[in-house]
Amino acid sequence: MSRRAATPAELAWREHSRRELTQRSFFACVVATVLVAAGLVADQLRFGEVHPGALYPRLVVIALLLIALSLHFSRGSLRHGRLIAHGWLLSIQLLLIWVVALSGGQDSPYAALLVLPAVFAAMILPLRLADAITISAIMLAGYVAAALIHATWLAPAAALEASAIGLQLFFFGMLAMTICIGTRQLERARRTGFVNAFELERQNERLASINRMKSDFVANVSHELRTPLTMLLAPIEDIDRSPLVRNTENEPRARIAKKNAQQLLALVDNLLEVIRLREVPETPPTTPVHLSDQLESFCEMAAYQAERRGIRIDTRIAPEVWVRGNTDALEKVLYNLIGNALKYAQSEGEIRIELAHEDGSARLVVSDTGPGIRDEVLPQVLARFRRGHVAGDRDPGGSGIGLALSRELIEAMGGHLEIASEYGRGTRVSVSLRSSPPAAPAAMPPPPGGAEADAGDSGEGAPVAARDVGRGRVLIVDDNPEVRHYIAATLAEEFDCLSVGTAEETLAAVHREPFDLILLDWILGGDDGLALAGAIREGRTDTHTRIVILSARSDRDSALLALREGADEFIAKPFGTRELLERVRNIVRTVRLEREIVARNTVLEQMIEQLNATQEQLVHSEKMNALGRLSAGLLHEVRNPLNYVSMATQVLKRSPAMRDAAEAREILTDIEEGVNRVSAIVSDLKEFSHPSAVQFADTPVAQIVDSALKFTRHEAGAIVLGQRVEAGLHAHCSQPHVVQVLVNLLANAIRSLQGDTRVQAPEIEISASRRAEGWIEIRVCDNGRGMDEAALDQVFEPFYTTATAGSGIGMGLPICQTIITRHGGVIRAESIPYVRTCFTFTLPASAAQAITESVNEAG
Repeated sequence: MSRRAATPAELAWREHSRRELTQRSFFACVVATVLVAAGLVADQLRFGEVHPGALYPRLVVIALLLIALSLHFSRGSLRHGRLIAHGWLLSIQLLLIWVVALSGGQDSPYAALLVLPAVFAAMILPLRLADAITISAIMLAGYVAAALIHATWLAPAAALEASAIGLQLFFFGMLAMTICIGTRQLERARRTGFVNAFELERQNERLASINRMKSDFVANVSHELRTPLTMLLAPIEDIDRSPLVRNTENEPRARIAKKNAQQLLALVDNLLEVIRLREVPETPPTTPVHLSDQLESFCEMAAYQAERRGIRIDTRIAPEVWVRGNTDALEKVLYNLIGNALKYAQSEGEIRIELAHEDGSARLVVSDTGPGIRDEVLPQVLARFRRGHVAGDRDPGGSGIGLALSRELIEAMGGHLEIASEYGRGTRVSVSLRSSPPAAPAAMPPPPGGAEADAGDSGEGAPVAARDVGRGRVLIVDDNPEVRHYIAATLAEEFDCLSVGTAEETLAAVHREPFDLILLDWILGGDDGLALAGAIREGRTDTHTRIVILSARSDRDSALLALREGADEFIAKPFGTRELLERVRNIVRTVRLEREIVARNTVLEQMIEQLNATQEQLVHSEKMNALGRLSAGLLHEVRNPLNYVSMATQVLKRSPAMRDAAEAREILTDIEEGVNRVSAIVSDLKEFSHPSAVQFADTPVAQIVDSALKFTRHEAGAIVLGQRVEAGLHAHCSQPHVVQVLVNLLANAIRSLQGDTRVQAPEIEISASRRAEGWIEIRVCDNGRGMDEAALDQVFEPFYTTATAGSGIGMGLPICQTIITRHGGVIRAESIPYVRTCFTFTLPASAAQAITESVNEAG
């Protein structure tokens, strides 16, 4: 016979039991460790000292308990939790059995402690009946074993008393039976409680799922009702305003159609509001509301309809009545109460509307002289979908929603609604709301443009919004082709419209061209309009496009959700033609102005960059002029003294008196080296400020590279010098000057590599290759420490150097740049530290080589 499959509740109970046992076992194990250690005090009192026979077993058990504690943190603690709990409990029971045997066996004062593990486990651990039986059996057998060990091994002279052992076992057995019965009852209670809670949670989940399904149903019904209402109300409004209908026989028909469509919209709104309140029974946000003004506005609107039916409206509204409430909710309440009074009042009857302060609250009373409500149905009229109409009465129609919605809204704002009626005389509805102090007056914002905004309506002082920003681009996304066509027809006169019906078409259109505005339906066939709005936000490059969600959901939470998910604005269906057109105008105007501002900012940024670049060039030019003037002065003031010093040094070195003065000759040699060094600096300054004449000639590039390597090879030492020069390259250049450039670049590379221990295999490579349009490119690269971004930006500035003091004044690279520039080429630097640092410059190819390359390319 096959075993019955475990139910979800049973599986959950098993998992819960394992977790609970593991958690409680850890706590109980900690307590047991403390109690076992505290037992050393009892041993001291019993034996007069710490008895080794009791001390070492206690230490062993404490070690086992610590091991058990660590096992609670292991990966398999849930699966083996019951085994761990039984293990440390058994170690305590064995310790107690040994201590009982050691301290007197059947007469031991420790014998009563044998029940402690069983009671301790039953109180703390979630035991099963089998666990309780096992622990109780070990307790009974342990007492007998302790008595036998004491009498036969520890104290052979002691006699066993069967009556004493039997009596003790009787008491232990009674206690064990009590523990087992209690454990069984507790296990059943725990299991029943858990299963009930589990089933209750599952029921709650099912109810929540049903509630979500109902919410989705309401949303879908809302969409299906409001979308056709949009297609009814908007065209009816257009027809009602059309001059072809005004003052014709069709005008009353249009008014009737408009009135009934608005009544249908009100009915749908009330129905959805009632369902929403049932789903989300939360208190609407309240603020101080001027109920007197709000009520007077409704009375003015009702006066026209009352006058047509010959109904007199008597208003007694106290001024400055403020209540704590929600403006939208109060509008619904006033609309329902006054609307019901107008609907049920008899012709030539009366409606009385009163508002007054009463005991710290505001009291609103709406009464009419209608047919009233029978006593048997009066208690039901405040319930949803219940009406005061009974068979035989005049039925003006209705859904039974208005009063129920009004009562729930008033109670949600902390108020109270009552109804009283006398059949045949009329009905009286009373509303009480908490009074509130008046709201603080809002500060009026200053007019745009400050005090001078109204100075004129043309020229520079004209408002920006009045400017013509051109036709905007609008994308209409709705799965209903009639809605798409109607919106496009409404906007087509002022905007370029594109209509699509799916998410794929929407994304393709957005990626294909920019739009100023996207009108996006919330429920888009099988797609979610909010998710599509988020996808448009993430994937678009035009950040100015506005997304407006069109939705049948009119509640505040839906609007907030749409704005949170990426929409810029929310329009509830049904909407009128005027409302839609004005909103689209304002949004498109804002978007076009934003784009214009961004374009102007871009132009301004480019102009600022050009000004900064021009300023840098002017500063650099002025610096070069100042340097030229300084160099000219130095050449004149320094060269003549240097010549005198150099000639004097040569004369002294040739003097017979200096032949035997080795120390003096060494000093003269140092002076000569210093003079040569200063002369070299002066020559560099001269070359930079007054370059020498350049004699151009067609020269083999390989010859230039060989000359440069010959001058620097002795300084390279262990550094590998390599070259890769394409065959047949001829440059039209001044060979001495280009060699000077290469020698300077090679010397810099050698200095950066020498003494750097981080470079294991230092190497320098010179390469030369053809470039398009008659140019030759020469590169000098090394694998040294290189330069950072800041150094690269300044490396060609005069007197800038990254070398140590005494290694140069920073004129080598500026001179190289001057020479290459005079050849019509460019020089640049790039560096990745300890990977590759390269200086690259270009030279014009020889005329013959340029012609040959052109012929080869043409061929």
